[in-house]
Amino acid sequence: MSIRIDELRRNASQGGKLVVTEDRELGSVSSHVYLTYLRSAGSLVYFVGIVLCYMVAQAVRMLPDLWLSWWMRDYWAVPDTIWYIWVYACVLAAMLFAFTLRNLLFTVWNVGAARNLHDVVFKRVLRAPMRYFDQTPLGRILNRFTKDMDAIDDQLPASFGNMLHYLVQLLATVALIAYVFPWFLIAIAIALVIFVAIGHFYSPTSRQLKRLDSVTRSPLFSQLSSTLSGLVTIRAYGVQSQFRTENERRLDRNTEAFFYFEMAARWLVIRMEWLCAFLVAGVALCMVLTPDMAPSTAALALTYTMSVAQTMAQLIRVYVDSENQFTSVERLAYYVTSLDQEADVATPHGMISSDWPSEGRVEFERVEARYTAATRPVISELSFKTKPAEKIGIGIFSHTWSLCIAIAHQ
Repeated sequence: MSIRIDELRRNASQGGKLVVTEDRELGSVSSHVYLTYLRSAGSLVYFVGIVLCYMVAQAVRMLPDLWLSWWMRDYWAVPDTIWYIWVYACVLAAMLFAFTLRNLLFTVWNVGAARNLHDVVFKRVLRAPMRYFDQTPLGRILNRFTKDMDAIDDQLPASFGNMLHYLVQLLATVALIAYVFPWFLIAIAIALVIFVAIGHFYSPTSRQLKRLDSVTRSPLFSQLSSTLSGLVTIRAYGVQSQFRTENERRLDRNTEAFFYFEMAARWLVIRMEWLCAFLVAGVALCMVLTPDMAPSTAALALTYTMSVAQTMAQLIRVYVDSENQFTSVERLAYYVTSLDQEADVATPHGMISSDWPSEGRVEFERVEARYTAATRPVISELSFKTKPAEKIGIGIFSHTWSLCIAIAHQ
């Protein structure tokens, strides 16, 4: 279950602070985030087609090994070796074509998803009210459009593609084992339960560390952008050392989160390698205790054991990594669903004309203005009218700037 801390309520509870704390999810990535990514890629039917391409490519991948076994047994009773070579070459060409088509379709699908998601988020940020830019540091926005978009463009497709590949490969290998060695499914089921338990234990920690890494990067970007924009003033007052110290403090905080995230990944790899070794050793011990087993059968069983163990370990690893990368989609999906928008340019009477306004007539009727929803009004019950081409003046008082802002927004 995913829990969002509402920014406006938190802002109100902090006594109306202008800059709000960056939002951060708790718990697993919600299904809404996955659906947002799938919708950004286009039709769900296209994704189903990609999954079918993965299954066909894996089936074609098993044909060369199957054909070699037929060749060694002379299954087709063809004395001409050239015929077997030509068929084997055609099978390899079919495998190459299937994998190329699979990767091409998957790449086009991911590029479309990243491009569409970026365009939607970019348009919503452009139409966000000025209040949002007052409450949100620039570095926070840059962080989502740089690091998070980079994860969606580069890291997420690799992890997601590997997850589909290992999942289809595991299903195909288990199906083949079930046909050749049905009794071996018991060991696979036990190993799968242990692998899933380890992954379930590791996933929450890794996911939250990934979110913490993203959240602690925003203050670093904000401090860097503010330093560059105010570099002349910083040098004029001679406070370079203070800004350097603050930059190093924020960098250390972000590096700590990234370091713990990488160490958690190493923890998972070590446990997976141990489990693979124990599984292979257990199957080998069972073969030693079964003296009537044929050497060819024992060799095939060991090969399947190592293949299945490694595939399950890789599948759990890339699944957790995919969920971690989907936290970047989660951060951008917040802009898609929860970011306030300015009023539409269309009015009940149609689109606003390009030559509007045609005359300088301004009318205020009981106008009230405030900086945020959590602060008291700075303008209350303001009413006045101005005629076209009329010269007016605004007296100097405490809320002059607020009045100018209200007039500009009207």
